[in-house]
Amino acid sequence: MSYSPNSHNWQTVGHNQTVSCLAEHVLSKNIVSGYLFSGPPSIGKSTLALNFAQAMSCKKHASSPCLSCRSCGLIAKLKHPDLHLVSPHVKESGTPNRITVDAIRSLVYKLTLSPIELERHIVIVENIESATKQACDALLKSLEEPPGSTVFLMTTNNIWSIPNTIVSRSLTFDMKPLSVSLATQTLIEVFSLPKEQASLFAHISNGRLGWAIQLIKNEDVFDSRKSSLDQIIALLHSSRVDRFIFAEKVSKNKVLLSNTLNIWCGFWRDIMLVSSGASKSAKTNIDYALDIERLALEVSKLQAYNALACIRKAQQYLNTNANPRLVLENLMLEFPLIDTKNLLDK
Repeated sequence: MSYSPNSHNWQTVGHNQTVSCLAEHVLSKNIVSGYLFSGPPSIGKSTLALNFAQAMSCKKHASSPCLSCRSCGLIAKLKHPDLHLVSPHVKESGTPNRITVDAIRSLVYKLTLSPIELERHIVIVENIESATKQACDALLKSLEEPPGSTVFLMTTNNIWSIPNTIVSRSLTFDMKPLSVSLATQTLIEVFSLPKEQASLFAHISNGRLGWAIQLIKNEDVFDSRKSSLDQIIALLHSSRVDRFIFAEKVSKNKVLLSNTLNIWCGFWRDIMLVSSGASKSAKTNIDYALDIERLALEVSKLQAYNALACIRKAQQYLNTNANPRLVLENLMLEFPLIDTKNLLDK
């Protein structure tokens, strides 16, 4: 018996091959101890993990969540007694916590107890790359010898930051952004948006549906993105001193810094695409099309490529707990210095 993702209650949009594989595991009862969902932020990894947990626990359906039984409802609210969530919560200062060894040890103790309602414990570990080495070592032991039939569902934005010992003991799914057309259609159907507005959010999010939804629901998120784009345009004709002042300010908030670098990646990618003669529909920041097209005339392909590569390298350094201010200051030195006064005159 095979599973078709075309008619199901999985709330994950797209990723049909991954959903089909997980559903087949539930249907055949061939559940492994570790699953790792990898991909960019806000792509739907946590939603998929929750749906998979519901599918494994559902009392009505054989391979998909019904979304109406007690188990599906409690898991959706993160209140099921046999569901355990481990997540690096963010401090008030904006600094994300690490997942500590104490948090994993507390979890492991709970897993030694018998499940209350289900036949297994289900653990969701969000952003496993934020776990300390000691936490990873403690988690590895449970992955190798899971208590009972415990299942670990892990998500990561940066799979290269995870110890190979954990990756090798997990079934890994590499999740990609949705196509802009699918994201647009989904936003139209779910939020009843006009096509032009839905297309804008689909482009801005680059097919990452979770971020598109944040942009729609939270005006502050949209304003923050606009601020990040305005900042990079201004920085391109700012002095080294002004760039360092900016670096000092932004580096104090790691969450803001992370979001800013993600937005800058899309910006420089757009400049590269325009410089290479790509179609206008390929751009992410279509509401900044004029700025991008003008900058593409002032910045060479090599400069754009180097800026994008340096941002990605900075992101990797930050994931290894390098000093945020030093990382950002070094990045500022890599950006080209150009005269954008004429570019900004409209």
